Amino acid sequence: MRRANKTKNQVVETERTKSISRLYKEGIQDFETCKDQIWAIVAELKAKDKPRITKDINALLKFTGREELLEQSPEESKPVQHLSQSEFELVIKNIKDENIKTILHVAFTTGMRLGEIFGATSFNKNTQSVPVFSQIKINGNRTETKTRIKRFAAVDPLGIKHIKQWLAVDGSTKSKLRKLKFSEITRQACKKAFPHDPEKWCRFHDLRHSYAIHCLSKGIPMDLVALSLGNSITVCQKYYVGFSLTNYQTEIMMNLLNNKTMKAA
Repeated sequence: MRRANKTKNQVVETERTKSISRLYKEGIQDFETCKDQIWAIVAELKAKDKPRITKDINALLKFTGREELLEQSPEESKPVQHLSQSEFELVIKNIKDENIKTILHVAFTTGMRLGEIFGATSFNKNTQSVPVFSQIKINGNRTETKTRIKRFAAVDPLGIKHIKQWLAVDGSTKSKLRKLKFSEITRQACKKAFPHDPEKWCRFHDLRHSYAIHCLSKGIPMDLVALSLGNSITVCQKYYVGFSLTNYQTEIMMNLLNNKTMKAA
């Protein structure tokens, strides 16, 4: 049975898609009749700048005889807050509750989202990873992960003992912990550690960014980091471009550090 309670935006988006389809088909028979309507929709879609409807815009542009098409280029990178290992250790000292400490450690060393941490049920010691197949919402319901992608989150060696400790926590305790405001808890701990540096006042989700950037700084390719996070490479590029180096760039740096002359590529 279909859900009837669509949001206003969903209804508008559905109607827009239908309009595009209808105008495109009708326009093949009589372009002049709907030319103004087509261009009104193109202008609206371009103003919205939605990558997922680029194909729709291009279909209309092609039909109206325009040679230039929109490109589906990666979005501009977004600044992210993150903590280094040493910074995280300073933050964790301001957390008193041992279970909360464990949860923050797990987030920092696996990149798992909060709901995924509560949804974790096992640790694969052979692959040193956590199966991420579901999440626990704040209301206690178990659902699919945010991206609906089943994956295995690679665990940093420093986090193995923490994931094992977390899996040993009883269900009743976890239910109570799930209702806490972890972003605020994390932010307050960061403020105590870095009272004069607002850039280090991280939210809980920023521990996920910290994990990704830590992996990239170790030379792990972005596609593997994306797999572990359950993100697309495009999403990772948006957030983490500049935190990773190509093999050639790494070679240049190592040669410079070792005072060697680099041959031209």
